[in-house]
Amino acid sequence: MVRRACEQGRVLAEAAGVHFAYDVGVDPLTSGDPQALERLFLILLDNAVKYTPAGGHVSVAMRVADAAAIVDVSDTGVGIREDDVPLIFERFYRVDKDRSRARGGVGLGLAIAQRIAVAHGGLVTVRSVSGQGSTFSVHLPAVVPDERTTPHRNAH
Repeated sequence: MVRRACEQGRVLAEAAGVHFAYDVGVDPLTSGDPQALERLFLILLDNAVKYTPAGGHVSVAMRVADAAAIVDVSDTGVGIREDDVPLIFERFYRVDKDRSRARGGVGLGLAIAQRIAVAHGGLVTVRSVSGQGSTFSVHLPAVVPDERTTPHRNAH
C-alpha cells in the first residue's frame, strides 16, 4: 500500500517540481482495508507536495518499532504554526483559509487520514516547524515476517 501510494506521490511531486524519494525497507503485515490505508498515505503525500514549493523535497520512510509499522512522510514545505498543530486533525480546520481554498482544500483530508489510522488501531502524529517543513508519522500495529523483509528504495 505504501509503495503504491509512493508511486502516485512521485507523479504528483514531478508535476509540481518537487524532489521525491522513498525508503520502504520492510514489508510489515497489517490487517485492515488496503484501499483505505492507501488513501491515508495518499492524503499525506498530496498535502506534502501541495505545501512544498518547487525545488523542495518530500520523502517517505517506513520502519518497524515496538510491533508497529511507522511511516514518516516528510517535507521541506511551509510547515505549520505551533498554535495550529493541535487543531489540524479536526474536520474542516484549515491552517490558512485563503491558501487552502486556493489549493482546493476544504479541511477534511487530515481528519479523514486520522480516522482511517484510528480505525486500524493506529494514529497519525505530526512534527512541524513553521517555514521549515513537517513530518507526519503514521503508526499502525504490524507483524514483520522474516521472509518478507526485502529492501526497496527509490529516489527521483
